[in-house]
Amino acid sequence: MKNVSIILLATGIFFFSAVSIQAASISVSPSSGTQQIGSTFSISIILNTESANTDGVDIHYARFNPLLLQVVGSSISAGSLYANTNINTVNNTNGTIDFSQSAAGGTHFNGQGVLATIQFQAVAAGSATITFDFTPAATNDTNVASGGVDVLTSATGGSYTLSSPPAPTATPTPTPTRTPTPTPTRTPTPTSAVGSPTATPTPVQSGGTPTATPTPTATPTLTPTSAPQASSNTSSSSSSSSSSSSSSSSSSGGGGGGSSSGGGGGGSSSSSAPSQQKYIFTRNLYVGLRGQDVTYLQQFLVDQGCYPQRIISGLFGGYTRAAVMCFQRKYGISAVGYIGSVTRGKINEIGYYITASAPSGGSSGTPAAGSITRNLYVGLRGADVTFLQQFLIRQGCYPQAIVSGFYGNFTAAAVKCFQRKYGISAVGYIGPVTRGKINALK
Repeated sequence: MKNVSIILLATGIFFFSAVSIQAASISVSPSSGTQQIGSTFSISIILNTESANTDGVDIHYARFNPLLLQVVGSSISAGSLYANTNINTVNNTNGTIDFSQSAAGGTHFNGQGVLATIQFQAVAAGSATITFDFTPAATNDTNVASGGVDVLTSATGGSYTLSSPPAPTATPTPTPTRTPTPTPTRTPTPTSAVGSPTATPTPVQSGGTPTATPTPTATPTLTPTSAPQASSNTSSSSSSSSSSSSSSSSSSGGGGGGSSSGGGGGGSSSSSAPSQQKYIFTRNLYVGLRGQDVTYLQQFLVDQGCYPQRIISGLFGGYTRAAVMCFQRKYGISAVGYIGSVTRGKINEIGYYITASAPSGGSSGTPAAGSITRNLYVGLRGADVTFLQQFLIRQGCYPQAIVSGFYGNFTAAAVKCFQRKYGISAVGYIGPVTRGKINALK
């Protein structure tokens, strides 16, 4: 019995020594780097068996942040270290990769090589990592099998900096050169014999004719387009004459005419319809950005039926990303969840139109833009609620800054803040007193 114990002990020492020699490792290459939003880059999974004859490898799981990275395609590129690929799946929602390979019967792999290659696309700015689920000697996570034993001793991931692409350089608009206006020499006014001054001649420039200095034309931000509009209600007689009286009032009748129709000389009843202008998206948009273009994007996605939350905040967040993916799937574009050149081109092709304000003096029959004419309270929706929310942001009373057009609890709290700021009873809804103060400050 004593001899048997010695033999077992010796066997145990031998087994331990054999296993300790077999120390395989998994790593990624490159293990760090900087990538721009929208770019694609490849990362290789490197296997080093450290002289062990291995039968197969399980990557269960490799993990990444799906808000920052997306794997291009539904699988990764398998290497040729082993003959059989058993599992190769990617979940871009959860951010996981499940991959497994095994050797053909009677063969092994011993050495170092590329197990698989992952092609990622950077979708948002931040610090992204790739990690492996790994516990030494466990067989239900990432492992390397050799004779029925897990010989993997380390699984090292990588860390990558994802940065925003450089802003496009705006083409400077040349400043018009003003032609200096010569100062005319005034002729002294002669005095008549009776002391009455004579009329002063009109000064002229050297050419003999006064010349107006040209006024430089400002470059418009929005491009007027032929957006679909309702047919004009203006009669042909009133629109064809450029010399007719241009009163903005809707009651411009000709001699003896009534308030809505011309009598005698005849008039026209016309209202200045707001013009439609097409907004052109010009930059890449992704999670974390804010801006007016994000606000327009969110409104566009609502119109496309891809944004059920309808939160018009100007912040590109998770809901906006999901809505962009919905739009991309709708039009057969790779659903990456950010706005690049392809998606931007499609949006501009479809067109998002902005209603410009009616010309000054026009009579539209509706309240002027940016005014509140009714009581507002929790549960209401409308353009006046949108204006109220934007106004409260400017007043520093609406930190959530959710411009949705819906009067909810955040809006009620912001109204109370505004009311306290101006010594009005903080009731959280818009009545005549609060409405008057807002309209006075707008």
